[in-house]
Amino acid sequence: KVFTPTQVQMLLKETAQAPEWKTAVLLGYYGGLRLGDAVERNWQDVDFVEHRLTFKMRKTGAALEIPLHPVLEKHLEHLAGDQGGPLCPALAAIPIGGRSGLSKQFLAIMRRVGISQESVETGGQRQLSTLSFHSLRKTFNSALHNKGVSQEIRKKLTGHKSNAVNDRYTKSELHTLRDAVIMLPKLST
Repeated sequence: KVFTPTQVQMLLKETAQAPEWKTAVLLGYYGGLRLGDAVERNWQDVDFVEHRLTFKMRKTGAALEIPLHPVLEKHLEHLAGDQGGPLCPALAAIPIGGRSGLSKQFLAIMRRVGISQESVETGGQRQLSTLSFHSLRKTFNSALHNKGVSQEIRKKLTGHKSNAVNDRYTKSELHTLRDAVIMLPKLST
């Protein structure tokens, strides 16, 4: 599933007093970063002159260059100081998985703001939340799609190598589908 803008706003409000989590959420929503990539970013990855974030993805090792959205850039400028190092030093020291890992912490943030904790069976003994930090990545890609951004550009921004993978991260909103249908010529009946 994808987050609604209202849900993302709720997450940002909840993390306002936890700047590292707010940074991670903004990197997920405005950059499409996976949780590990978000918390492991360093200040050297941020280029305020060129208004971009450059790094190698943890999962694939592929290099990414993502333009900084003005909201994300303003947040980072507010945090920036003279020191280098991680954007989220405390979060970077915590494992992603496990009972007290970052994924569970994010689910707890979602629970505190009342975002549904639905889950689905994975075929084994595990259950997977239908909304998680990774959903911010799907939300990023889907929002771009619904604003008319081409799949080629979305693949560059997410680091997806194939259309098939990118398709799994794309959810068309009803208004996008409706706008497409309206383009058909009107015939007299």
